[in-house]
This record gives sequence, structure tokens and C-alpha cells, in this order.
Amino acid sequence: MAVTTFYDHAMDIGRQEKISAAKAMNLLKEMDITRYEVLSPGLKDGLDDVLRNFKESGTGISSLCAFFDFTGEEDADGQIGRMLSWADTLGAQRMLIIPGFYAQHDTQAKRQEKDKRLLNGVQRLVKRTAAEGIRLLMEEFDNFLSPISTIAGLKTVLDVVPEIDCAFDTGNFAYNDESELEAYDAFRDRITFVHLKDRALQRPSEGGEVLKTVGGRKLYPSPVGGGCIAIDKIITRLQADGYQGDYAIEHFGTPCQLSFHRQSVQWIREHVPQS
Repeated sequence: MAVTTFYDHAMDIGRQEKISAAKAMNLLKEMDITRYEVLSPGLKDGLDDVLRNFKESGTGISSLCAFFDFTGEEDADGQIGRMLSWADTLGAQRMLIIPGFYAQHDTQAKRQEKDKRLLNGVQRLVKRTAAEGIRLLMEEFDNFLSPISTIAGLKTVLDVVPEIDCAFDTGNFAYNDESELEAYDAFRDRITFVHLKDRALQRPSEGGEVLKTVGGRKLYPSPVGGGCIAIDKIITRLQADGYQGDYAIEHFGTPCQLSFHRQSVQWIREHVPQS
């Protein structure tokens, strides 16, 4: 079991603490964090920076979080080729698929058309990666315009494409006011990676970006174990089910990334059996 975090979080630490990216990554390395979840939108112009920072800090990639536009008009094969090239350059063995989004005013018929394009693109990706040794993952994505923003939406794709595993994000189900425990039961047989994301119901004293749920609740960033998500119960269920995979720390939107990481790592050490 390894604890990872997002590359963007390391860059946040650098900006917030006014230190270099390599120094920020070395601080995380002191917490035994040596692998990163890398978002593909930052690679178009920043691939060389990521590679340099990995080299200087002696760290590397955990997963490539690949944002596709399979619901749009862009050529799917071109997108897939670009992502596979980045995965190869970075040495990624996992790819988290964010397959595309609806437009704000799409009709139901238009959404159904985009759902078909999405599934076609995902299935083409599966074929392209079959011999690449890359594990494909998908999570419930906390955006109303995402076709996989609900338990039902994600389950539809995973049922059609059994080659894709579930990256279980503990905090994303709250966006649609769905139960993370019910979600766990829905995906427990497909989970091979876990994002530990907690949510606070009250604005932290240090501030932080707010996310409004579809029901109007306000959610704020929280260190792992410090918010309203039943992470302790999920950890218990994971352990009972024999989960031995990795855990990714995730708390976008906080102005206190270094402090949050220290609190999150401490909570994980106290609550997750070390293998």
C-alpha cells in the first residue's frame, strides 16, 4: 500500500509556501509520498516541467488522469494517441478516464447521442491499451455535466466495459447527495484504487473553495478524516474485502495544502493497516 497525492497539490504547496516545486515535493517525500496523480490538461504545455520536477525530487507518476472529449466532435483516436504518448513518456501504469461532458443546454436526445459516442470512445481506448500494460480506471466525477456524475451513470459505463476498474473516490458521491456507503456496495467488486477525499460542511477558518451540491449544500475542502464523509467506515469495508491497493490524498481548493497533507497522512497512518 502506498499513499499518493496530486501533482497539482505539490505545485499548490510550492506557491503557498513560496518554495520551489522540487522543495515542495521533497517535503511530501518526507511524508513517504513519492508518486503523483497527474492531470492531463497540464501536460500540453507543461510536460517538460513535470519530468524535470520528478527527476529533481526523485519521484514519479502514480496515474495519468486523462481528460478526453469522447462526447464531442474531436477525433477519438487522436485523443487516445496523445494520452498514450504522455503515459509512455511519464511511465504511467494507470490511467483514470474522464471521458467527456455534456453541454449546459443539451436536450435528452443530444445527451443520448453523446452517451453513445462516449461508450464508443471508451471501447476504442480499451482496445488500444490492451497490449500496453496500462490499467484503466473510472470514478464518479463531481460535475453535473459529467455523464458519470452519479452512481447510475458510472455503473452504466462499467457494466458495458468490464475491462475498466473503479477508482473509488470517497467524496465525489456527496456532490449528487448520494451515499458513499451505498456507492461502495455498488462498486465494491470493481475497486482497485481509492481516492481519499473528505468534505467539510462548514467553511474552515483558513478558508477554501466551496462546491455546491445539486441539492444546494455547501461543501468545503477537508483533511482526510476531518469532514463529513464516512471514510472510516469505507476503510473498514475495504479492509474486510481484502483491499491492498493504494490511496490517493485529494483536497483541491484549500489554501493550506501542506498542513492538510500532514493531517491526512497522520490520519491514514492511524487508520489504515500498513502492509
